[in-house]
Amino acid sequence: QGIVPAPAPEAELSLTEEVKRLKRVYARKRRKPGPTAPAQLRDLLATLPVQLRLAQTRLPAAEVARLRTDDPKLLEQLEQFAPFQGHAVAVARTLRLATLTGSHLPLVAALQLRLVKMKESVGSLRPLTALQHKDWIKLIHTHGVPDGVTLTPAAYAEALAERLESLYPSEALRRHFLQQRRLARLPALREIALWVNENPSIDLLSGDPETLLRTAAPRRRSKQRTEELVAGLRSLQRIILITPRFEEMRVLLADNLQSAAQLLAVGVHQLARRLKGKLPRERVTYLCRRAAFVLVGSTPSQIQKST
Repeated sequence: QGIVPAPAPEAELSLTEEVKRLKRVYARKRRKPGPTAPAQLRDLLATLPVQLRLAQTRLPAAEVARLRTDDPKLLEQLEQFAPFQGHAVAVARTLRLATLTGSHLPLVAALQLRLVKMKESVGSLRPLTALQHKDWIKLIHTHGVPDGVTLTPAAYAEALAERLESLYPSEALRRHFLQQRRLARLPALREIALWVNENPSIDLLSGDPETLLRTAAPRRRSKQRTEELVAGLRSLQRIILITPRFEEMRVLLADNLQSAAQLLAVGVHQLARRLKGKLPRERVTYLCRRAAFVLVGSTPSQIQKST
């Protein structure tokens, strides 16, 4: 007592004001979207082309944060919240875009408009598999990479496309062949490309090749072409069990590696040398581990997503 002198009244007042100022600055920093502070739910919903009337409504942000956007029952779960009743599709689409982009608001808003133009009506991002690499690059150059993300625009665009391919493998495969992307241009898959153009709604992962041929539109083919088609479908269905990345599929199939057994027979070290400059060593190691797991037993239908 008496050791530290009491501050003058004007000094105490200025200190109080400074504390208040620092609190305001801290609050603004906490609200700023970023890699460690995701955009608030209200900010995300504001990206919808048609605004929801939520101005005076308390949003269940904490409860929504616990939901999984890859849960097929997401719409049912959202309908349980009063503010979202009748709007579950729009909210689900928004949450899934936030998960895809890392809550990058400008890109979420741009993709919202794309999905509306694509007439998306079930809260899914499936139509975005139609976007090609050049489309993603244009979007990223326009709207940028999220704060804190160290990827280049090209790498970020590739990551977004790969994520969609892993979420919707059947639809993404169909788009690759309809649009003649790099995977579809492999000589071993040439017959699939022609066949998908004849059957544009075909699901390439819905059954074994023989079953798919029976359900497709009938068309006369030589025995050789039919055998090439079946062999291509079988290779595709085997390789997609090892990697969801279509560029990796292309690299493996181009090197005549068509199954988990083949990868394991070659081995990690030899495969890494064989694919040097095409795939990084860590991905080769992962693919071989995945191949060992696949040999335990799985089917193409097990990798399909329902969102």
